[in-house]
Amino acid sequence: MTKEKRAFTSVELKDYLRLSIQGYLSDNVEWADRPTPVCLWGEAGFGKTQLVIDLAKEEDWKLIRFSLAQIEETGDLLGLPFLKEHDNQMDTALAAPDWVPKEEGPGILLIDDFNRADGRILNALMEILQFQSTNSWVLPSGWFIVLTANPHGGSYFVHQLDPAIMDRMEHLYIRFDLGAWIQWAEQNGIEEKYLRFALLYADYFDGQNLSPRSWTSLFRKLELLKNSPVSLRDMAIHAVLPETIATVFIDFLNEKIDKWLHPSDILKLSQEQMDAYLDKIQSDYQKPALLSLIGKQLLRFISELSSSDRKKYILNRFWLSKRLPNDLRLEQLSFIKSSSSMPIQQELNLSSIEALLMEKWN
Repeated sequence: MTKEKRAFTSVELKDYLRLSIQGYLSDNVEWADRPTPVCLWGEAGFGKTQLVIDLAKEEDWKLIRFSLAQIEETGDLLGLPFLKEHDNQMDTALAAPDWVPKEEGPGILLIDDFNRADGRILNALMEILQFQSTNSWVLPSGWFIVLTANPHGGSYFVHQLDPAIMDRMEHLYIRFDLGAWIQWAEQNGIEEKYLRFALLYADYFDGQNLSPRSWTSLFRKLELLKNSPVSLRDMAIHAVLPETIATVFIDFLNEKIDKWLHPSDILKLSQEQMDAYLDKIQSDYQKPALLSLIGKQLLRFISELSSSDRKKYILNRFWLSKRLPNDLRLEQLSFIKSSSSMPIQQELNLSSIEALLMEKWN
């Protein structure tokens, strides 16, 4: 990836693809003018493929995905020969490969790791990128080609691409955005304690040969091992992380370097104690996003309590604390309204939180 190119977050790139595709799907677009394929460039594990998969799922668009590096013969792209009878003679014709979509879109044809392919395959791909068709098949209307690639140089085994193939695509570059990854991880069930580690040790997620994908896979593996002996947990950590980072992560999980109150303890704090606790979190870590995690963790804990157990606590002192930044209070208020039941909203007394919000802004 060249330094001159501006890089975007996965959220920005997904929105760009969404709006571009929706524009071509509008009624006033002639499909004789095919959309230019888009190539997403970025380091391995930064979520290029996942953002396209998520976009197709969110929009309910069809998706066909394959890795160009696994294609060994040009026929698997351009068409496979077969014998066909014509005027009482057997002629050779080309049949479309099985992966070619047969129905109209909307749909995304996702070609992964395209610059890892052999030179012959890249040459065959040029026809598809320019015409979105070959002698054996035509991409149905409503389908869009998106490619992913790793940057040249470094430790990637990729091919240098000539201008003839580069000119057939738009090129967008992805950068890792921890906030976007945290949001994705929350939506996909990654445990809060792992998200807290990511916020506290952000440098470990973008460098040192560790990608967000490596961490995500490790977190999911640890979930599978959560009822196993600690020795197996530590073995899984050492299998992925360098020694120094593994030691820090294990110490974190063993609460040797990060003392964090359980939600049940937080809900027992007086308002004065709550204010002091939030002051300490902000003073110790200087990361406001940690307060957002605490609020979401509290709400999940509250939602799992029975109505009788909820009466043992003062539920809303966290959101009523004047140490909670007002932009976070607003974000938390929106989260509560969208993700909790009406009885819980009533017990939290949202009007008092809203009143504090207005008081701050007035």
